[in-house]
Amino acid sequence: MVSGILGIVAGVLAVACGWLAWRAVGTRRELRGARSQVRSFGERTARAESELATAEERTAQLEASVAALTAERAGLLVERYELRQAHERGNTAFGRLESDLARARADHAAAVEALTQQRVRVSSAERATAEAAVRTSEYQALLGSVDGTSEASGVPGATWAILLATLARRWAGVVGALPEDRGVRSGTVAEQLAEALGREAERLREEVGVDVEMYTGGSVEPGDPVTFLLAATDVLGVLAAVCERVTIELGRGLVLTGEGWSGPTDELDLARRRAVASGVSADDLVVDDEDESVTVALRPRATATA
Repeated sequence: MVSGILGIVAGVLAVACGWLAWRAVGTRRELRGARSQVRSFGERTARAESELATAEERTAQLEASVAALTAERAGLLVERYELRQAHERGNTAFGRLESDLARARADHAAAVEALTQQRVRVSSAERATAEAAVRTSEYQALLGSVDGTSEASGVPGATWAILLATLARRWAGVVGALPEDRGVRSGTVAEQLAEALGREAERLREEVGVDVEMYTGGSVEPGDPVTFLLAATDVLGVLAAVCERVTIELGRGLVLTGEGWSGPTDELDLARRRAVASGVSADDLVVDDEDESVTVALRPRATATA
């Protein structure tokens, strides 16, 4: 019986030893696995530490880059502000230049227009001067071909009627007068002289384009109305050619004033001398440089009756 118990005990011990042996083998396996994991963990830790050091170095580099970029950004912001200021100044300057250019273009256009008008006016004045010279020659030839005994006696002769009719035809052709408005009015020499001068003023205003106004403050009856009217139209034509505005004042004499005058007075003085040479009393030229005006006064020598 004892041997049986010992056998059981021995069997139990054998089983226990077998289990312990199996357990020891498993434990050794687990230890080897744990050692392998520890080595793996060590390698991973070393790699992690290396990567951490690399990351820290990279972080330091990035921080340095961030500091440099921050400084550069601050500089760029300053530069952008300066560029904006420069852009605004450029826009302001460009606006001023555009305004100056617009004014310059307007001034240029006005100058071109004024030059064009001046050229047209000069061309018209040249034509008027040439026509005045032709008319003067015609009138002088007409005057020389007619006997002056009637004019010398104080009574206008046939030359006066011919001259008035010639001026009336020239006036009617330019202004387009109606048939009933044409012809020469009957009346005194003073009335006919005023009508002829008024028609000549209207003709020059339409043909030459100069502003001619006539003011009557009295009557003028020259002893030689033909010569007086020829001299008056001669001087009037020259004034219309060189002035912008002409006024005719008919009173105790005939005062012709040109405004907007510029240039020499040779041609006007020549017309005045022609009037004097024909027997008409003429004052010296009165030139006002400040007002840009020139005045010629013609005065009859004697009075005739119609």
